Amino acid sequence: LVKPRRRLSVNPPKRSPSLQKSSSRRQCRFPGCTKTIKSQGHCQRHGAKAKRCKVGDCDKQAQGTCDGMCKRHWKEIHHPPPPPRPEDLPPPPQGQSVYDVIIPASVAWKVPKKGNTAGEIIASDVSGMATMAAMTEMPSDPLPLIAHLQGNLHLEAGWHRTQERLARGMRPAKSASAQFETWERQLVMFEIMLMAGIPYASHRDLAHAWGREKGFHNVLVSQVCDRRGEIARKKRSDSGRQMSQEQKAIFKEKLKRARANKKPKIAGEVLGGTGIRAVPVPVGVVPVHAPIPGIPGLNELPPASVEEMVQEQAEEAEMGDSAEV
Repeated sequence: LVKPRRRLSVNPPKRSPSLQKSSSRRQCRFPGCTKTIKSQGHCQRHGAKAKRCKVGDCDKQAQGTCDGMCKRHWKEIHHPPPPPRPEDLPPPPQGQSVYDVIIPASVAWKVPKKGNTAGEIIASDVSGMATMAAMTEMPSDPLPLIAHLQGNLHLEAGWHRTQERLARGMRPAKSASAQFETWERQLVMFEIMLMAGIPYASHRDLAHAWGREKGFHNVLVSQVCDRRGEIARKKRSDSGRQMSQEQKAIFKEKLKRARANKKPKIAGEVLGGTGIRAVPVPVGVVPVHAPIPGIPGLNELPPASVEEMVQEQAEEAEMGDSAEV
């Protein structure tokens, strides 16, 4: 025998009054709000007070499955992180920082008044007016910071940065071109300002101490001034974003094109004072070297020498622009 099929009713079955009553009790008591009750008959938006974590002064909300604690404290108790490996621990502080002795002594240092400077030579010109010659030699009592920099010139480039990081219990920088941290930029700015106005101060020694190229102090000062004194570097909006292989190829192509367009421009700026303007030459075409009036030294050079000189100047300028402070 085949059982008869049940007929489907057109109208859905109505909910029992008990279920409707229980669902209405779970709704927030605020007029017009249909959200579920959190506590005290209200949702969290309309006055429900969430239960706080029971650990100390933690203000986070307690989770229902975390034994009255927030997720962070519950994980600390039940799933503590593994202990760090010995190689991951920072080294203990070693040596002294320039903030201990050198910087305070440099701030309190005063220019010697009588006969301690070898460059104080008073010369008289034709009109008989006395002029003070520039002080070019190291005095017997120099600025302590300058004496500190010149006394360690025999060390490798970046020695000052390495000593400061070790004094703070930090590992040395992975590479000499690694970007400065905020405290490092602040210290460099402090040292630049201490050395400003002293004729015998050499910023080349400062660049060697920090592992940078000559003239990096001008770039750093201009960056800080452009940011109205903000020392910290601005984070890029796309930092941390992973690029696909196709996006990397597009980026490399754009960078190659930009560098190719930049070289003729830089070469033209380098030789702009002599009247020479570098013009991009198509591949496979040998440029003709024509004599240039007014520049006798350059006219005797063969064409290859002129091209090599322009190429070297362009590469040096490009390296200077790409070097990050």
